[in-house]
Amino acid sequence: EYDDKEAVITGYFPKVHDHESYIFYGEFKEHPKFGLQFLANHFRKDIPQTKQGVVSYLSGELFKGIGKKTAESIVDKLGENAISRILNQPSLLDEIPKLPSEKAKL
Repeated sequence: EYDDKEAVITGYFPKVHDHESYIFYGEFKEHPKFGLQFLANHFRKDIPQTKQGVVSYLSGELFKGIGKKTAESIVDKLGENAISRILNQPSLLDEIPKLPSEKAKL
């Protein structure tokens, strides 16, 4: 078990973004020079599942021009699983009132 709020994660993976959540899989190892580290052998992005989490994600840094009100209208129309639905069927964004098509393609 690990009780600290922070951990050093090591491994080989593409760039991760500061404002996104990830789930890492692996094990803790004691590095002779740097101490306890989590050696990740793989990871996945943690997609938010609550209305507040999805609104924060969609109105965050990754989607320039999508503010909180637009993100709320997306979640109101598509539900809390909006991210998964959009990934599977991007044309769903056409149903969002007042969402310009250039923002829907971000």
